[in-house]
Amino acid sequence: MKGLLHERLKEVNQLTAELRDIRGREKAEFVTEHHDILAQRRPLNQASRRLSELRKRRERIIAENIPPKAKQLKLDVIQKKINAVAAKASKRFEAAF
Repeated sequence: MKGLLHERLKEVNQLTAELRDIRGREKAEFVTEHHDILAQRRPLNQASRRLSELRKRRERIIAENIPPKAKQLKLDVIQKKINAVAAKASKRFEAAF
């Protein structure tokens, strides 16, 4: 999911950059044509940030000096959260792309 989310975010950011360079009627047409994708910018950024936070938390857990079973339990919880965020993002953005 990380790769797919990254690609979608890159595409949305590219369209947003193009939109900044367009003026007048052409801008309105561009927004109309790409509305579904442009509307996903904020949710994509939120999902990306959440996944980044979870991955950082996973790295901190890996670095902890705790018994292996306790560490694995914590890692399993984090991985379930990562999977849930990724699945939700994928489902939401599937229709727009």
